[in-house]
Amino acid sequence: MSSETWINWPFWEQLAKVAPLATTSIALIAATIAIISLRTQVAIARKRAAIDVFLKTEMDHAMLKAYLEYEDGLRESTSYPSADDFSKAEPEKYMAVRVYLDVNELICIGINNKDF
Repeated sequence: MSSETWINWPFWEQLAKVAPLATTSIALIAATIAIISLRTQVAIARKRAAIDVFLKTEMDHAMLKAYLEYEDGLRESTSYPSADDFSKAEPEKYMAVRVYLDVNELICIGINNKDF
């Protein structure tokens, strides 16, 4: 084949007609891979955030103290007929129970909102 035949070869003309489709296909594949990658990163970040929150909750000295006070307050609350009576008779223990339950409620809200 001479160089003139190679340059005028009809294959290149056919390939030039398909080139925009190939470019579009490659761009779509790259976009799909990027979207999958981002979704995977978000899922991993949520799991890591949840683990961080739960470990901090378990390891934090203030939370450990709040839990112990919660347990004590919970034991005391059984001797009262209602939460209102308990809050009036033992306000410190009632607040200890509320503080611990408030923290757990915030964690639950984060789970329901899919923040974790």
